Amino acid sequence: MSTQRQKNKRIRQLLIHALSITAWFFFILALIIFHYARPELEYGVIRYFGMEYRDHWLVTPRNLLILFLMLTGIMSSISLIVRGQYDSRSENGVGVNQISLLIVCIICLLVIVFK
Repeated sequence: MSTQRQKNKRIRQLLIHALSITAWFFFILALIIFHYARPELEYGVIRYFGMEYRDHWLVTPRNLLILFLMLTGIMSSISLIVRGQYDSRSENGVGVNQISLLIVCIICLLVIVFK
């Protein structure tokens, strides 16, 4: 029975790590898409020479950005739930990286959607 319990614990740990890595991967993709989707900044040089710049979000990359941020938030939440259900010892970490990733995703989604 003890070996089965250790095997299940190892599988849960692998699941938590896989969800964490996947969530961070989606967050990095969201940062890359954010670079291309956001409005261009109006620098003084652009204003001085009267050059045109884009002052609106591109629709398709913005939708992808929202999708990737939502996937990141969902995976972070699942990782936190799994960690909370199966880690009963107080010595185990609380998953600060997943908590911070979830908070950043929520803030980014609120800013992008309501701006």
